[in-house]
Order: sequence, then C-alpha cells, then structure tokens
Amino acid sequence: RTVATNSDVKKTINELFDYLISDSDTNSNSDSKLLKNDIINKFNPECLVRKAEKLAKEIDDLRMSIIQYNTSNKLITSDMPVALINKFDDNKIGLKNPGLTLILPLSSNFLLVFYDAKMYCNNKSLIISNNEKEVAILNKLQVLNANKILVSQKSSTFDALINNKREITINLYSLT
Repeated sequence: RTVATNSDVKKTINELFDYLISDSDTNSNSDSKLLKNDIINKFNPECLVRKAEKLAKEIDDLRMSIIQYNTSNKLITSDMPVALINKFDDNKIGLKNPGLTLILPLSSNFLLVFYDAKMYCNNKSLIISNNEKEVAILNKLQVLNANKILVSQKSSTFDALINNKREITINLYSLT
C-alpha cells in the first residue's frame, strides 16, 4: 500500500505543480524543475511512515473486533486491502468523522474491523458470522479499492465478481 500511495502522491504533486507553474511566468524553467523535484523527493517512504504515525493517533479511539466467516464464499484481499466506510454519512469517510469503520481482510475467513464505539454497539472482540451476502459485499469492496492486484484462495471467486461487475458499485451501498 505504501508503494502505491507513494506513487499516487508523486503523480498528483507532479500534475498539480505542472498546472500551477503553467500559469506563472515568474520562475525560469530550470528553477521550476528544481523546485518540483525537491517537493517530490520529500514524499518518500519515511515521510509516509511519519504521516501514518500521526494518523494512528487520530484513530486510537476506535475499537477492534475480528469477524470469523464460516461461509462457502471466502474473503479476498488486494494490494490496497484497508477500506474505510461510514454507514452514517456516505460523503464523509475521513478518519475524524463519527461512524468510521476501517476494515482489513486478514485471511480468507477472518476480517479485522476497527469501528467507532460511540456509533456502533458491539462488545465482542470475536464475532462469528455465516453471512454469505456480507462476504460478497466485502469482496466487491476489495475490487473497488484495489490498485492492481486481487488475491483469492479460489479463482472461482473472481468469476462471480467479474460476471457481476456492474452490480459491484450498486450493491456496495447495502454494506453501509
């Protein structure tokens, strides 16, 4: 996730910088390139780790549960496995927004969930579920969140997702 995020951040900075500099005649071309490279080089893995440490402090009030799925459908994961959802406000999924839920598939049967305890009533650290539909929705969320790679225990899991590609975005809202 760090590599993909690092690449996305650099691409965004590049595009933004090019846009801002294109309207400015005050800097010479060589000065602009030096400034652009300096900014991009400051966004390295160490910078992202420092940012992650700050973000961890923002979510330290979230509670954690593990859901064990005893289902025939298995959870998939991706190169961007952490997903944020907020069933209380579709437009606000930021780390400081009430109702935040952060999910991460740990294996084909286990899901790690961090949730806002002020908004959700749950006192269990381990939840056992047989909900096939929920697994299907979580898998669709992984497809939407993936950068380049999806991982599954069985290739047949992908067949169902590919055949229902149009429904992925539509049915995702039933999770929130």
